[in-house]
This record gives sequence, structure tokens and C-alpha cells, in this order.
Amino acid sequence: MKLKRSSNLIVFLSDFGSDSLYPGIVSGVIHGIHPRVHIVDLTHSVPPFDVTLGAFFLYSSLPWFPEGSIFLSVVDPGVGGEREALIVVTKRYALVGPDNGIMYPAAARDGIVAAYKIFPGDYTFQTGCDTFHGRDIFAPVASHLSLGVAPEKIGERVEGMKQTDLPGQVWSGDTIEGTVLFADTFGNLVTSIESSTFRSFAGEKREFLINGLKAVAAGTFADVAGGMPALVPGSFERIEICINRGDASSKLGLHGGDRVEISRI
Repeated sequence: MKLKRSSNLIVFLSDFGSDSLYPGIVSGVIHGIHPRVHIVDLTHSVPPFDVTLGAFFLYSSLPWFPEGSIFLSVVDPGVGGEREALIVVTKRYALVGPDNGIMYPAAARDGIVAAYKIFPGDYTFQTGCDTFHGRDIFAPVASHLSLGVAPEKIGERVEGMKQTDLPGQVWSGDTIEGTVLFADTFGNLVTSIESSTFRSFAGEKREFLINGLKAVAAGTFADVAGGMPALVPGSFERIEICINRGDASSKLGLHGGDRVEISRI
């Protein structure tokens, strides 16, 4: 199967941490195989082992990259275990990573064409180490794909892959509940509540309670006076809880993984 490639780009996501040497080593491997490839470090700040949030980041980011981009996703709590290593080819992209669900939402969003189980060979490193597959398996494979190597030369085609469902919302009467997915650099709380669902829930209402604290619905941050918590449809197609020029996470005491309840007043 020939990949559709119009860009020379590998997009790298991991839970290695921004102050870790691991992303640099992986990038070194990639450039050692394909010196002219461009690497975008999407983020290395996925919380350790958080496959679901990694899947959300990948799902939310994938459509904004040019066709042919190769996504290298290494959030891999099962490294060295029974989980498989996969190449997933979609309508416009290729994804490389562990078969633990991290790639499924993004791949399904674009349309899965085929999946390939990676086997040791000419396109991986045999180092005798089973704790750094990002370096020894996934980076070499992504590099060779970017050079135009067909996925069937690297692995064998398989049917199916592990699925992960992204967190959603529960709407019951005058209350809608969801989960805080993460707090961004500004303290804005990105929730699992879909903006389209919230619009239907809110109707003409503009005032709400967030876990008992008064808030208003707004179109953007600037529509709200400083200090007032607001519910804003964010760039990830999810409702964000924010405070104009303030830190909603600190003020509300909410962080990634916390439940959030929004009630109509």
C-alpha cells in the first residue's frame, strides 16, 4: 500500500516530559535515518501513562496537519508486554505507536484504511532492550515510512485494533456532567462536554452553576468581566471553563480527571 504523502513531516507526541532527554533521543534516531525530515513536537507533557488524554490530544490535533503527515505517539504503559506495535494507515495520514487505544479515536476520525503489526526486522533496532520502544521500534518505523517504505514491508496486515472511547457527558434534566480533561497553560479547564451538546442543554439560559459556583455562558473570553467564571466553546469543540485573564483551575480547585457538574439556574 502506497502512502499518500504531500509533506515531509513526523508529528511526535509522548508522555516523556518536556525536561526529559527521551524526546531528544527519539528525534536523533529519526534524523539518523531521514536527515531532512521535519519533526513537530506536538507535546511531551501528556501525564504519565494517560492513554486516554493522549488519545484526545491526537484526535484533536490530527485534522490540522497536512495530508501525508506521520504521527508518532508514544504513551506506552505496556511497553515490553503483550500489546502489539502498529502502523495504522488512514485516508490522509499514517500513525505509528502501541496498540493500546491511543491511536484509535484519531484514526477512526480520519477513516481507517488498514493496520499493520510491526515485526522485528530491517526497519527496527534490535538492542536487547524492551523498555524504550519509542527509540528502538516506533522512531525507526516512522522514519522509514517518511522515506516512502510501504507499510507491508515493515509489518503484516491485521484486522482490528484496541479501541478507546473519549470521555463524554451525561445530560439529565437541568444538569449536565462531564470530566475535566486538562488545564491549559492559562488555567482554562478543557472539559469533555461537547460544545454542540452544551448549546442544546443551555438553550436561552446564560447563567449556570459549576459545582455550585455561579458562572455565565459566553462566546469568548473577552465577553466576560474579569473574575467571573465563564463557559466558553473552545477550540477543541469542547466546553472550556475560564476566567478572563485569570486562572480558572486555581480558583475553582479543578484539575484533569475531576468531575464537573453544570446546572441551569
